Amino acid sequence: MTLSIDGQSVEPAGSVLDMVLRLGIELPHLCKDDYLPAIGACRTCLVEADGRIVAACSIPAASVRDVQTA
Repeated sequence: MTLSIDGQSVEPAGSVLDMVLRLGIELPHLCKDDYLPAIGACRTCLVEADGRIVAACSIPAASVRDVQTA
């Protein structure tokens, strides 16, 4: 399965935020820490994923097909 982020296709791995950052797309985020689990508390990384507004840090990339960051 592939994931489309702002029209760019990628193989999903990690969180949606991980994939957005890997593509070089700037997205605000405050609570992401590589050493701690994502909690989605700050809500600065909100995106539209499959028509729902979600915190990109706390949703697995493999669980959605289409993400819009803007």
